[in-house]
Amino acid sequence: MKKIVVVAVLAALVALPFTASAGLLKAGMPHVPFELKADDGSMVKSSDIIGKGKVVVLNFMNTVCSTCAAELKDLEKVQAENANIAIYPIAVDMRGEKSVLPYKENSKYTFTFLLDSDFSVGRKYGASYTPFSIVIDKEGNVKEIIGGYNEDAKSRLEKALK
Repeated sequence: MKKIVVVAVLAALVALPFTASAGLLKAGMPHVPFELKADDGSMVKSSDIIGKGKVVVLNFMNTVCSTCAAELKDLEKVQAENANIAIYPIAVDMRGEKSVLPYKENSKYTFTFLLDSDFSVGRKYGASYTPFSIVIDKEGNVKEIIGGYNEDAKSRLEKALK
C-alpha cells in the first residue's frame, strides 16, 4: 500500500508542470511572456507586440483545422477594420514553417504568423486544443480566454474586442 501511495505522489509531481499552467491563466492576469519565430524568420518577443496600445489576440491554430480557418477569416476582417487590434495566429503545427508558409500564401492572410511547433507557448497559456484565443488588453493583461470557435465563442470574442 505504501508503494502505491509513493508512486501516485511521484506521478502527480511529474505531471504538475504540465497541468499547473492549464487553466490557471485568468482574465485580469498579466500575459505570459514568450519569444517565438515569426513566419519571416525573425524572432518576436511578447514585449514587442503586447502592451503597445493595441488589443492583441493570440490565436493558437493549426493549418489542418477547418474551424481555425473559419476563425482566421473572421479575424482577418476584424484586423483590417480596426487599427487598434493586432491579431497574431500562433501555429502549433509540428512541421513549423514547412506547413505554415504555404498555408499563409494559399489563404492570402496578411497576419504575421508565429511558430510554436513544440507547443511550449501553447502550454504556458493553457491551450489544450485549437482554435484557442487569448485576448490581451492594451496594458498587457488577459482580457478573455476563448476555446473553440462557435457562435458563443464568436460573440465572446466580439465583446472582448470592443
